[in-house]
Amino acid sequence: MLYGYQAREPQHRGPIVLREASLSISADDLEVIAAFLAAAAVEIRAGTLRAGGHSHLQDEVPGWSDRHEFDIIVIAPQPANP
Repeated sequence: MLYGYQAREPQHRGPIVLREASLSISADDLEVIAAFLAAAAVEIRAGTLRAGGHSHLQDEVPGWSDRHEFDIIVIAPQPANP
């Protein structure tokens, strides 16, 4: 699922389900995001990012929050029921 928050109107509590997301960023920033997502996938597969755990781009990339007003969060999925 893809979730998000409204930027300026926090009337809704909690994330909302998004149908799509658009990124208007430089190629360099897109590569940073891609590397962050790839690293998160490795952590999920290895079990170091456990079900329900999460990782913030702004915590993993020094200076990200100084340059950008958004964060990307990867949440490890719950295991599927057999």
